[in-house]
Amino acid sequence: MRNRKELFYRSIAKEFHAKKDRLNYFLDFKYDSPFQELFEIKKKIKNKAPDKKLSALLRRKLTEILTKLNKPLDNALESEKEIYDFIESVLENTPPNIQFGPEGSYRESLIRSYLKEILPQPSAVGTGFILNENNSSSKQIDIIIYDPRIPTLFNSDDLVVVVPEAVYGIIEVKTTHRSFNFKKELENANINGELITKPLKTFLKENNFYIDNEVTNDYFFNGIFYYSLVNDIYTKDGLFLEKEQRDRYIWEAEDYKNVNYIAFSSSVFGRRYGEEFSYYDMNKKQLAFSYFFSNLIRIIMNRNNVSSEAINNHIFPIDDPNGKESLKIIMVNGVTSL
Repeated sequence: MRNRKELFYRSIAKEFHAKKDRLNYFLDFKYDSPFQELFEIKKKIKNKAPDKKLSALLRRKLTEILTKLNKPLDNALESEKEIYDFIESVLENTPPNIQFGPEGSYRESLIRSYLKEILPQPSAVGTGFILNENNSSSKQIDIIIYDPRIPTLFNSDDLVVVVPEAVYGIIEVKTTHRSFNFKKELENANINGELITKPLKTFLKENNFYIDNEVTNDYFFNGIFYYSLVNDIYTKDGLFLEKEQRDRYIWEAEDYKNVNYIAFSSSVFGRRYGEEFSYYDMNKKQLAFSYFFSNLIRIIMNRNNVSSEAINNHIFPIDDPNGKESLKIIMVNGVTSL
C-alpha cells in the first residue's frame, strides 16, 4: 500500500504529464522527427525474414520517410532482413537531439516552470550556455539551474550565459526515450558536464567544501529527463529491458562520469554513486519523476551548507527501511536481476 507521500508525488507527476499532453489535443505530435517514424517502421518488420519481401504499403511509407532524410532506399533491397539492416544503419547515425518544433520547447518550459516553484533559494532556472575561463562554450542546454548571486554573463528572459562556478545543475529534456539514441545522449550530456566539473571543483575547494572524489556526487546535478518511453524498454513480463540490454545501459552510463541522474518518465530512475551507476524500477510506484527532482533539491541544499532531516524525509517518499534500494536492479556476476 502506498503511503501519503508516495501518493502526493505520484499525483504531481500525473498533473505534470497531463499538462504536457494538452498540447496534443490541438496539434498532432505523434512523431518528433522522421527518425522516430523510421523507428516505428523498424518495429513493424518483426520477422526480418531473408526470403520475404516487404509489403508494398510499408515500402511506400518507408520510401516517404527516407526521402525526408535524403537517404533513398535502394531498389535492390527487397527482403525484410535487408531492409531491416538498412534501417538499422540509418538509425545508428541519428542526430542525438531529435526534438523539433513547438512541442520540445513547450515541454522544456513546463519543467522550468515546475522547478521555479519547488527549488530552494537562492536558485534560478533558465536555458542557454555555459562559458568557461578559456571562452569554451557548451552547446545550448535545455535547462540550467544556477546561483543568481554569481553574475550571469548574459540574461534575457529565460536565456542565460553563465560561468561553471554558478551552475547547480543542467538537464537535457527528451520527448521520448529511444534505445538507439541513448549512448549519444549520454555522450552529449557528459561533454557539457566536463566543461563544468573541473572549474567547479576548484571553486568549491577554494570555498572550503570537502571534495573527496568526484564533484558530481554531491554538488553538481547533470541529468537527462525523458517524458515518455517506447514499448521496447519493458518486456512482456513488465521488467525494465531484457537482461542483456539492462547490462548495456548500466555499462554505458558508467562510462560517462559526468552524467549522474536519469529519469525514464516516471517509471525508471537512474543515479550515479561514485563509479557505479544504478537503476531503480519504479514502474509500479511511478516515483522516478520525484526522485529525479528531489536529488536536485538535495544538491542545491548541499551547495548552500543546509541540511534538514524533515525535508529529506518528505522529498524522498519511499518509507521502506531500505528506501528506493528495495527497487534497485542489481548486477550479479555480470548480469542484472531485480
